[in-house]
Amino acid sequence: LYTNSFFQAMDPAYTPSLAISLSQPLLQNFGWQFATISVRIAESGQKQAQWNYAQSLMDFVQRVGGDYWNVVLTEENLEVARAALKFNQDLVRQNAISVKVGTLAPLDLQEAQSAEATASANVYTAEANLRTARAQLRQDVMYNPQATFLPAEIEPADKPKSHEPVVVNETGAPETAVMYRPSPPAMREASRGALLPGREP
Repeated sequence: LYTNSFFQAMDPAYTPSLAISLSQPLLQNFGWQFATISVRIAESGQKQAQWNYAQSLMDFVQRVGGDYWNVVLTEENLEVARAALKFNQDLVRQNAISVKVGTLAPLDLQEAQSAEATASANVYTAEANLRTARAQLRQDVMYNPQATFLPAEIEPADKPKSHEPVVVNETGAPETAVMYRPSPPAMREASRGALLPGREP
Protein backbone atom coordinates (compact mmCIF):
# COMPACT_ATOMS: atom_id res chain seq x y z
CA LEU A 1 0.00 0.00 0.00
CA TYR A 2 1.51 3.32 -1.09
CA THR A 3 0.19 6.51 0.52
CA ASN A 4 1.17 10.14 1.14
CA SER A 5 -0.81 10.33 4.41
CA PHE A 6 1.01 12.03 7.31
CA PHE A 7 -0.51 9.59 9.82
CA GLN A 8 0.77 6.46 8.04
CA ALA A 9 3.82 5.18 9.94
CA MET A 10 5.12 2.84 7.24
CA ASP A 11 5.13 3.50 3.51
CA PRO A 12 4.84 1.28 1.65
CA ALA A 13 2.92 -1.20 3.86
CA TYR A 14 2.37 -4.89 3.20
CA THR A 15 -0.55 -7.07 4.45
CA PRO A 16 0.21 -10.78 3.86
CA SER A 17 -2.50 -13.49 3.88
CA LEU A 18 -2.58 -17.27 3.57
CA ALA A 19 -5.51 -19.56 2.61
CA ILE A 20 -5.57 -23.36 2.56
CA SER A 21 -8.44 -25.53 1.25
CA LEU A 22 -8.64 -29.33 1.43
CA SER A 23 -11.50 -31.69 0.41
CA GLN A 24 -11.43 -35.39 1.21
CA PRO A 25 -12.24 -38.13 0.35
CA LEU A 26 -11.94 -37.97 -3.41
CA LEU A 27 -14.89 -39.20 -5.54
CA GLN A 28 -17.19 -39.74 -2.55
CA ASN A 29 -20.59 -41.25 -3.61
CA PHE A 30 -19.32 -41.41 -7.15
CA GLY A 31 -20.97 -43.95 -9.44
CA TRP A 32 -24.45 -45.21 -10.40
CA GLN A 33 -26.10 -44.30 -7.08
CA PHE A 34 -24.88 -40.72 -7.34
CA ALA A 35 -25.91 -40.45 -10.99
CA THR A 36 -29.48 -41.54 -10.26
CA ILE A 37 -30.01 -39.53 -7.05
CA SER A 38 -32.19 -36.96 -8.80
CA VAL A 39 -34.39 -39.76 -10.16
CA ARG A 40 -34.84 -41.29 -6.71
CA ILE A 41 -35.63 -37.90 -5.18
CA ALA A 42 -38.26 -37.30 -7.84
CA GLU A 43 -39.69 -40.79 -7.28
CA SER A 44 -39.96 -40.18 -3.55
CA GLY A 45 -41.69 -36.85 -4.16
CA GLN A 46 -44.14 -38.49 -6.55
CA LYS A 47 -45.06 -41.16 -3.99
CA GLN A 48 -45.55 -38.51 -1.32
CA ALA A 49 -47.81 -36.59 -3.68
CA GLN A 50 -49.91 -39.70 -4.29
CA TRP A 51 -50.38 -40.36 -0.57
CA ASN A 52 -51.14 -36.69 0.09
CA TYR A 53 -53.74 -36.75 -2.68
CA ALA A 54 -55.36 -39.83 -1.16
CA GLN A 55 -55.45 -38.10 2.23
CA SER A 56 -56.99 -34.96 0.72
CA LEU A 57 -59.61 -37.06 -1.07
CA MET A 58 -60.47 -38.90 2.15
CA ASP A 59 -60.78 -35.61 4.03
CA PHE A 60 -63.05 -34.23 1.30
CA VAL A 61 -65.36 -37.26 1.44
CA GLN A 62 -65.50 -37.03 5.23
CA ARG A 63 -66.28 -33.29 5.08
CA VAL A 64 -69.07 -33.77 2.53
CA GLY A 65 -70.54 -36.63 4.55
CA GLY A 66 -70.50 -34.48 7.68
CA ASP A 67 -72.16 -31.61 5.81
CA TYR A 68 -74.84 -33.95 4.45
CA TRP A 69 -75.81 -35.37 7.82
CA ASN A 70 -75.64 -31.91 9.36
CA VAL A 71 -78.37 -30.85 6.92
CA VAL A 72 -80.44 -33.87 7.97
CA LEU A 73 -79.88 -33.01 11.63
CA THR A 74 -80.92 -29.38 11.21
CA GLU A 75 -84.04 -30.44 9.31
CA GLU A 76 -85.03 -32.74 12.16
CA ASN A 77 -84.33 -29.98 14.68
CA LEU A 78 -86.55 -27.61 12.70
CA GLU A 79 -89.41 -30.11 12.73
CA VAL A 80 -89.05 -30.53 16.50
CA ALA A 81 -88.98 -26.76 17.01
CA ARG A 82 -92.12 -26.30 14.89
CA ALA A 83 -93.92 -29.05 16.80
CA ALA A 84 -92.97 -27.38 20.10
CA LEU A 85 -94.25 -24.04 18.79
CA LYS A 86 -97.56 -25.57 17.73
CA PHE A 87 -97.93 -27.20 21.15
CA ASN A 88 -97.30 -23.91 22.94
CA GLN A 89 -99.70 -22.03 20.65
CA ASP A 90 -102.44 -24.56 21.44
CA LEU A 91 -101.63 -24.21 25.13
CA VAL A 92 -101.95 -20.41 24.90
CA ARG A 93 -105.37 -20.72 23.26
CA GLN A 94 -106.57 -23.18 25.89
CA ASN A 95 -105.27 -21.05 28.75
CA ALA A 96 -106.87 -17.93 27.28
CA ILE A 97 -110.24 -19.69 27.21
CA SER A 98 -109.72 -20.95 30.76
CA VAL A 99 -108.86 -17.42 31.95
CA LYS A 100 -112.01 -16.05 30.34
CA VAL A 101 -114.25 -18.58 32.08
CA GLY A 102 -112.40 -18.06 35.34
CA THR A 103 -110.92 -21.54 35.80
CA LEU A 104 -107.29 -20.45 35.38
CA ALA A 105 -105.18 -17.62 36.77
CA PRO A 106 -103.81 -14.95 34.38
CA LEU A 107 -100.30 -15.84 35.50
CA ASP A 108 -100.62 -19.26 33.88
CA LEU A 109 -101.57 -17.60 30.60
CA GLN A 110 -98.51 -15.36 30.78
CA GLU A 111 -96.27 -18.35 31.38
CA ALA A 112 -97.77 -20.09 28.34
CA GLN A 113 -97.24 -16.96 26.24
CA SER A 114 -93.60 -16.79 27.39
CA ALA A 115 -93.10 -20.43 26.40
CA GLU A 116 -94.70 -19.68 23.03
CA ALA A 117 -92.29 -16.78 22.45
CA THR A 118 -89.33 -18.98 23.34
CA ALA A 119 -90.53 -21.72 20.98
CA SER A 120 -90.98 -19.15 18.21
CA ALA A 121 -87.39 -17.94 18.71
CA ASN A 122 -86.21 -21.55 18.57
CA VAL A 123 -87.95 -21.97 15.22
CA TYR A 124 -86.15 -18.91 13.80
CA THR A 125 -82.84 -20.25 15.10
CA ALA A 126 -83.48 -23.69 13.59
CA GLU A 127 -84.38 -22.13 10.23
CA ALA A 128 -81.15 -20.09 10.25
CA ASN A 129 -79.11 -23.18 11.13
CA LEU A 130 -80.75 -25.11 8.29
CA ARG A 131 -79.95 -22.37 5.77
CA THR A 132 -76.33 -22.31 6.97
CA ALA A 133 -76.02 -26.10 6.74
CA ARG A 134 -77.49 -26.16 3.23
CA ALA A 135 -75.15 -23.40 2.09
CA GLN A 136 -72.14 -25.25 3.51
CA LEU A 137 -73.10 -28.49 1.75
CA ARG A 138 -73.74 -26.67 -1.52
CA GLN A 139 -70.41 -24.87 -1.28
CA ASP A 140 -68.40 -28.03 -0.57
CA VAL A 141 -70.04 -30.21 -3.24
CA MET A 142 -70.33 -27.47 -5.91
CA TYR A 143 -72.85 -29.53 -7.88
CA ASN A 144 -73.60 -27.28 -10.86
CA PRO A 145 -74.80 -29.25 -13.90
CA GLN A 146 -76.48 -26.23 -15.49
CA ALA A 147 -73.37 -24.00 -15.18
CA THR A 148 -75.33 -21.35 -13.31
CA PHE A 149 -73.99 -18.63 -11.04
CA LEU A 150 -74.69 -20.65 -7.88
CA PRO A 151 -74.42 -24.42 -7.42
CA ALA A 152 -77.60 -26.45 -7.24
CA GLU A 153 -79.43 -27.11 -3.99
CA ILE A 154 -78.92 -30.63 -2.61
CA GLU A 155 -81.86 -32.37 -1.00
CA PRO A 156 -80.96 -35.22 1.39
CA ALA A 157 -82.49 -38.51 0.26
CA ASP A 158 -81.42 -40.70 3.19
CA LYS A 159 -82.58 -40.49 6.77
CA PRO A 160 -80.91 -41.89 9.89
CA LYS A 161 -81.95 -45.47 10.61
CA SER A 162 -82.14 -45.36 14.37
CA HIS A 163 -83.73 -48.82 14.57
CA GLU A 164 -80.64 -50.48 13.09
CA PRO A 165 -77.84 -51.11 15.64
CA VAL A 166 -74.38 -49.81 14.86
CA VAL A 167 -71.66 -52.38 15.50
CA VAL A 168 -68.19 -50.94 16.13
CA ASN A 169 -65.12 -53.09 16.66
CA GLU A 170 -63.36 -50.98 19.28
CA THR A 171 -60.27 -53.20 19.41
CA GLY A 172 -59.73 -53.54 15.67
CA ALA A 173 -60.76 -50.02 14.67
CA PRO A 174 -57.40 -48.35 15.52
CA GLU A 175 -55.48 -51.03 13.62
CA THR A 176 -57.75 -50.64 10.59
CA ALA A 177 -57.38 -46.87 10.72
CA VAL A 178 -53.58 -47.07 10.76
CA MET A 179 -53.62 -49.65 7.96
CA TYR A 180 -55.83 -47.73 5.53
CA ARG A 181 -55.16 -44.07 6.33
CA PRO A 182 -52.78 -42.51 3.76
CA SER A 183 -51.03 -40.22 6.24
CA PRO A 184 -48.70 -42.84 7.83
CA PRO A 185 -47.33 -44.04 4.46
CA ALA A 186 -46.87 -40.42 3.42
CA MET A 187 -44.85 -39.73 6.58
CA ARG A 188 -42.74 -42.86 6.02
CA GLU A 189 -42.05 -41.85 2.43
CA ALA A 190 -41.14 -38.32 3.52
CA SER A 191 -38.67 -39.75 6.07
CA ARG A 192 -37.17 -42.07 3.44
CA GLY A 193 -36.82 -39.21 0.97
CA ALA A 194 -35.17 -37.01 3.58
CA LEU A 195 -32.46 -39.66 4.13
CA LEU A 196 -31.43 -39.79 0.47
CA PRO A 197 -27.83 -38.55 -0.11
CA GLY A 198 -29.00 -35.50 -2.04
CA ARG A 199 -31.27 -34.43 0.84
CA GLU A 200 -28.74 -34.77 3.66
CA PRO A 201 -27.87 -31.46 5.37
